[in-house]
Amino acid sequence: LKRARAAGALNPDQQEAYIDLLEQDRETGKVAGRPMVGIGNKTAYVDALMQGKLMPVQVFLDADNFKALNDRFGPDVGDDAIRLIADVVRAEFGDGNVFHRGGDEFLTQGMTQEEVDAKMARVQSVLANYAVDLPLSDGRTATLPGIGVSYGTGANEKAADDSLKQDKQRRKEAGLRFDRREGDGVGRVGSGADGARTDASGTDANPQDRP
Repeated sequence: LKRARAAGALNPDQQEAYIDLLEQDRETGKVAGRPMVGIGNKTAYVDALMQGKLMPVQVFLDADNFKALNDRFGPDVGDDAIRLIADVVRAEFGDGNVFHRGGDEFLTQGMTQEEVDAKMARVQSVLANYAVDLPLSDGRTATLPGIGVSYGTGANEKAADDSLKQDKQRRKEAGLRFDRREGDGVGRVGSGADGARTDASGTDANPQDRP
């Protein structure tokens, strides 16, 4: 369609289809320039707000210790984590109800507090149990032991954000979120081909076992 449009060869139906594609692209959530299926972006969220299409309970969520994950394992792993969060949230809340706000932040929605709490409990459980071994440059591995998610709810985005801040504090006090100066909270002991094990900081977890 782009080539035909550039050549001025689109008929009216094709022009309408092209405009629809542009609009869809404008409102699609993306990571590293690649679209996320069934996920809107902040533009789509604002459009839904202006059109009165948002549900009564708004949910604001983000990943625990995401910057540490991104810094430690690189942006590709960070992008994969964002896509995983999007897929899990979409599986619970449905296409068109999840919006990528940016980075590791998402907005979603539901009809009642009970509904969104039940769905978010399942989201947290799935992500918390998602573990993957990540290779280190020295041949050893570090295990990413799932992804923690904090969330807040409210009648609008601002109220949900305020609630999210409270949940972040609760999770920090419970040892689930970490300030940068307190350690990254990402990764746990893993084994490489030579049996070496590494902790979240990349140091040898069992130095007495090493030559």
